[in-house]
Amino acid sequence: MAADSQLPSAPHAEEAALKILLTDRTALAIAVEKFGLIPADFNVPEFLEIARIVIGDFRAGHFHDAVSVIEALRKSGHLAAAGGPERIEALAQSTGELENIENYLALIAEAAIKRMAADGLDLLRQSALNGSRPSEITQKMAELTDKISKRTAQSAGEASDKIRVYTLEELEVFPEPKWLVEGVIQERTVGTIEGPPGAYKSYMAVELAGCVATGHAWYGNNVTPGPVLYISAEGKGGLVSRIHAWQVARGMKWPPSAGIIPDAVQLLESEDVGLLLSIIAKMNPSPVLVIVDTLARCMVGGDENSAQDMGIFVHNIARIAAAGAAVIVVHHQGKGGDLRGSSSLPGGMDTRITVARDDISLTIHCQKLKGALEFNDFGLTRRLVDLPGGRTNMALDRADQTVIEVEVTETQNNVLSILQNFPGPVKSKEWEEACKAASVSRASFWRAKKQLVAADVVVESAGRYFPKDGTEPSQTSFPV
Repeated sequence: MAADSQLPSAPHAEEAALKILLTDRTALAIAVEKFGLIPADFNVPEFLEIARIVIGDFRAGHFHDAVSVIEALRKSGHLAAAGGPERIEALAQSTGELENIENYLALIAEAAIKRMAADGLDLLRQSALNGSRPSEITQKMAELTDKISKRTAQSAGEASDKIRVYTLEELEVFPEPKWLVEGVIQERTVGTIEGPPGAYKSYMAVELAGCVATGHAWYGNNVTPGPVLYISAEGKGGLVSRIHAWQVARGMKWPPSAGIIPDAVQLLESEDVGLLLSIIAKMNPSPVLVIVDTLARCMVGGDENSAQDMGIFVHNIARIAAAGAAVIVVHHQGKGGDLRGSSSLPGGMDTRITVARDDISLTIHCQKLKGALEFNDFGLTRRLVDLPGGRTNMALDRADQTVIEVEVTETQNNVLSILQNFPGPVKSKEWEEACKAASVSRASFWRAKKQLVAADVVVESAGRYFPKDGTEPSQTSFPV
């Protein structure tokens, strides 16, 4: 075997990289996902011990800070070999240059591949000197070439680096899960917002994204603020209008930290998944929440009822979560009220939030909350929001929130009075024709109808409308 001093090494790059990897999840995601870095790529002994914890455990879905790295090394008996706590603290407290991380990682990977080649060639030489047959040497050469090719292509490394056995004491070092949305969604988990078509699931997702990005409570539940990435697979048109309504309803601007991909990302395709992980890795700071809206649009060509296809989808969103972000997928329920598709999806989720809709309101239910007690059901009411240019859209408010009494407009009063003149429930077209005869324009009728339904003044059932009992046409309650 060649002497260590003669093998390629990148000690300065290893030290510079660890200064960043000890404190930055984004850098770790780049190291693992883009460069396929494994702990054995570090050649300096003390850096190798640190990398086994920082990179090895990140591959298993755990992020360490300097304190937990020190504790993990102490329990494994390798703290002294890593240079002691002072060395690790000094690395973590140093100011790393994140913009140079890819240069450092490239140098480390290049040196590791060269060491692999040098070690392999040395073994081939020894085989030849020891009298191995030419066919055996040829086989070993092919194996070495294949190994180097895979490593050069940024493979994930050998099984011993991907699968690690822990003691209980080592597991106890990992930080406890933290809440992204208190009592609802934990950090670095995967979940669904699910319900039948037309249950305002995307409105809830927009509310969630806006609240996490701004630090505003989500329907009364405190959040840990951070950047958000919203994958709007159904396009930008409807999403933009919903965001505008959210801004008006909450009195806040949609922040730049809430990024939007207005296209479908195919989460069964390794190329799309790799590109998405690369985008996430380059975001600084990295996102704490990724929303996939909707599942169907992001697994085109796959079979929702196939355990294999759905298993791949769940695995890939789990990879996104391992990079540091909770992932919430918007998905439809089937006709029976169950989540559509293979049971691999609900079985693989940490959180399941279901939406049930009746004629008046929505009921939010926690179907599953892994590792914690499910939150209590709560209701949401729909509120019509006026947007610039005479447009309108909806916002969802908690049903137990404060309401104020406001005067109904003259148009709303006229439209409601016309409805009250009908002997029973009426179709929208009949109601519209009666309003047209009373000189109410089509646009004014539709706007007033939406506002009256949202304010619970008019009830919609089976495609027909009727006034709610006891409603006075001059005044009603609108949620705020």
